[in-house]
Amino acid sequence: MKRVQSVVAILLLISSLIFGTTAFMTSVYAQIKDSPMSNTSNTNANISNEGSNIDTFTSSGKIGSLVFVHEKPTNENISSENKNNNRSDIAALAVNATKFVLSGDWNLKVDKGKVITFTAKFIKVLADGNRWHTHEISNFNSNNTGIGLKPVKTISFSGTVDVKLNNTTPWYGTNVNIMISKGKTITIVLDNNATGDHFQGQPIYGVVDSIKDANGKEMLGEQHQLITTLEK
Repeated sequence: MKRVQSVVAILLLISSLIFGTTAFMTSVYAQIKDSPMSNTSNTNANISNEGSNIDTFTSSGKIGSLVFVHEKPTNENISSENKNNNRSDIAALAVNATKFVLSGDWNLKVDKGKVITFTAKFIKVLADGNRWHTHEISNFNSNNTGIGLKPVKTISFSGTVDVKLNNTTPWYGTNVNIMISKGKTITIVLDNNATGDHFQGQPIYGVVDSIKDANGKEMLGEQHQLITTLEK
């Protein structure tokens, strides 16, 4: 388990090192904010799942993500000398940027096209070890009349959740969009305004460990076998 979480964290960090300047993340936030996926208040049952979809299944996996803390630009970091940063410069900025590390687990159960449960529990802590705390996402209520897992193992759905911070629940009925992509990754987008910018307007990412059909048969095949081997 720890080994998988370490691998996930390393992969996410490498990706962030390539793309993660403060200016870049601000741009990403703007795109997320304006994208259909993040427009949770207007999302309803119009998500289409064409083909031979599976409407009863369970899925689970791990949370492994970074949240970059937005910092106000200064004359030093927006000088003409670094306006055209190369990738090594961007990597250096990302390494030095203030960021939270997220690590935990998530679970999903869908029965006859209805989301019965979606939960996520994870730790959120600054990379330097400060500001350690926990979060729990629970009490999911769906906006969709019916959903199904596509043959490529992709699904997206929306609703509201309660978000717990340590032993308190400061955010009730928070809009959320969730997407599982190709049975490999999960993206959780919480309403940034409703959560007081706690996640800096950035998605929470994770990986998919298992998808089982209504009979309890594992659908990920070799992928699940490799994950099981890593956890031994």
